[in-house]
Amino acid sequence: MKKLIILLLICLVSINVEAGKIHMRIGDQNSIAPYQYDMPFLLDGTIIQIGGNYYFKDRTKNNRHFLITGYDFPTDWTYGLPYKSAATISAPANDFELWAYDVDSFLYDGNHTPRQIPVISLFQNIDYANRLFCKHESQVLDVNGVETYEPRVSQIVLYRTVKTSTQLTNCNSHFGVPVADASAKYVDAVNGDDGYAGTISSPYKTITKGNTEATTIVYVKTGNYNFSGAQKTFTKNITSIGYSRCYNYGSAYALTYGASGKTFKGFIIDGNNSSTGGITTGVYANTFDRCYIFNNTSIGIRTSTSNITISNCIIKGTTYCIYVASANTLTIIGNCIVGAMNTQGIRFVSNGTNLISNYNKFSGAFSNVYNSLTTIYNNTVSLLNNKGTFTCTNYYYSGYDKGISVSYDNISSNGAFFFHGSSSGITNEIVNILNCKISSSLNSGYVINVKEKHCNISNNIITITGTAYPLSVNSVTNNGLNWLVSNNIIDVNVNDGKSPAFGDPNFVYHNMGVLTFSKNLVRGPLFFDKTAASQSHGVCVWWNKDADISYNKIEGYEMPLVLKANAEDYANVKVYANIFIDGRVIVKGISNTKIINNTFYNSNFTTCNLSLNDELGNHSLGTVIKNNIFYNSTSTQSNILVNSTEETYTSNTNLFYSPNGYIADITGGTRNMNFTTWQGLGNDANSINQNPFLNSETNLWPNTVFLIGEDLGSPYNIGLDTTTTWGSTTTIPVIVTKNQPAIWQIGAYVQ
Repeated sequence: MKKLIILLLICLVSINVEAGKIHMRIGDQNSIAPYQYDMPFLLDGTIIQIGGNYYFKDRTKNNRHFLITGYDFPTDWTYGLPYKSAATISAPANDFELWAYDVDSFLYDGNHTPRQIPVISLFQNIDYANRLFCKHESQVLDVNGVETYEPRVSQIVLYRTVKTSTQLTNCNSHFGVPVADASAKYVDAVNGDDGYAGTISSPYKTITKGNTEATTIVYVKTGNYNFSGAQKTFTKNITSIGYSRCYNYGSAYALTYGASGKTFKGFIIDGNNSSTGGITTGVYANTFDRCYIFNNTSIGIRTSTSNITISNCIIKGTTYCIYVASANTLTIIGNCIVGAMNTQGIRFVSNGTNLISNYNKFSGAFSNVYNSLTTIYNNTVSLLNNKGTFTCTNYYYSGYDKGISVSYDNISSNGAFFFHGSSSGITNEIVNILNCKISSSLNSGYVINVKEKHCNISNNIITITGTAYPLSVNSVTNNGLNWLVSNNIIDVNVNDGKSPAFGDPNFVYHNMGVLTFSKNLVRGPLFFDKTAASQSHGVCVWWNKDADISYNKIEGYEMPLVLKANAEDYANVKVYANIFIDGRVIVKGISNTKIINNTFYNSNFTTCNLSLNDELGNHSLGTVIKNNIFYNSTSTQSNILVNSTEETYTSNTNLFYSPNGYIADITGGTRNMNFTTWQGLGNDANSINQNPFLNSETNLWPNTVFLIGEDLGSPYNIGLDTTTTWGSTTTIPVIVTKNQPAIWQIGAYVQ
């Protein structure tokens, strides 16, 4: 019985190659292709390496592996040829048997040279010749609309005999072959004639002829189609069902569309480095699907109308990949967009465009991936789940666009996000950056800069390895802007001594909006390397009124939080339920700051926990310091530093711990004060001075619950729960909060 069970398991795992059968792997999306005995080759999507080159493995005994040229698949790719790839595949050279069985010179050109075949040419039944079939697998999305499985071609099979009758029915079913339109006209550049009837057996020779006939769709077989001379204008649905290369010499664009509601699909559009662009459209509601557009001197696709869809294309542009001269609604979805140096990916020069750009892959080198002129207004932009690794000056450069949403993007580049609006009181412009993974090695300017716009920057993982400022929001004038920065991981791992995680310490504009900076994990260079050069500013909140700084964990900076202003108008900043590690929080020239229920922990650097300073003669007045835990185990520093006798504050119901006994310093006053001396100045009458015995450097809550806090009402009555997890380099924080009990606890956590 045991032997029988083992034998059955072996049969489930694999199928022997004998009798022309193929191996199957458990968990494959593929099912067994029919009629394996009749196959010169079967590519099931398995990728192998031979001599440093990538190949699709032939699963038959014939070992006709197909070379992959320009391999650009994702690093975690498992099998199949992705739709979002500019790579090509080619059959083995000098294979006489394949020459004989080839379909309309699909695999080899007229000189028997293997063609470089892109994914867009892999129709399910090549040329409807019933011999060469390709199986496609669809995109899978999760409940958030995030792509969890990329579309791909998973099987390519050639048969020695043409399939008919039941065999053809079975092949069409297995490979998902679209049913041909019975009224369609056919075009064949090699075997056709414009004097023929345009049927599959008697095709026309030119696409122009098919376009003039009374039909809803034109099927174009494998061949080269000369678009040179006058620009070609089409008005029908036109679909390539093989390797259809449209080439052009000298005209402005290879083709244009002159009728609405039509689809142009499956073509290689080669500008031969002499035409300005690949496709231009001046009519409504056209779709360009699964086209490979390249070798143009300037533009891949130019649109000057509305309701255009560009999907599953491979677009290579010299100056612009996609140029939006005018459009109402433009949908760009599932494309592979490849830039050369100084290429602009998607360029807006029109007002009022509704852009939907989802599931695209960017690669190569760009000046700007998305670029909207500063004189352009009221474009609404949605970017969802785009990805890529590339170099660029800017990922997104916005003028006065409104309604910008960037979500679930996974971008690794040295480019910046610039969202700049008007300072003239326009307040309807909002930027949303949500659920993205952004890695940047940019070495100047900003990675993300929002100016004169509302924003919501939440649930992102931002990793910085360059010297640019990671994230800055600001406004020249106080025009009622609201900024939310929440639930992000911001990692800054560059040892330059100045890179803050948020804000710009050298800014020239006041960030006068209302900021909520909450539930973020911020880690600076000193987190990654304790021996790194001194890193000054972590989170910079300057010239801001009514800011809310709460539920954050900030470490790796000499000054994890800096609050700054030089006029009394900028006040009422609330700082509560935060954890500050190995650095001092600075309140500088800003009034009525509330420092409530935070945990300050310093064990590695010789600095105090909290410093009150003036800024250009404007003093920090009315600071409230209550319900905090101050822990400083360094040998020479105190918990609180007051930099002049003119700073005013109220401090009470705190816990202080410093093994040297130093609680506070007042510059110009008493230095190195112990707890008794500090209380003698009227401070902290209800505070305590003892070791809190924190659980660990990771879990910074005390082993003993201290019920000495003052009830300060909302929003301070909610602290961190001990089940909070702070995330990692790949997962965002999960912040859990908990209400204070009847008698309040101190520190950031409520136990």
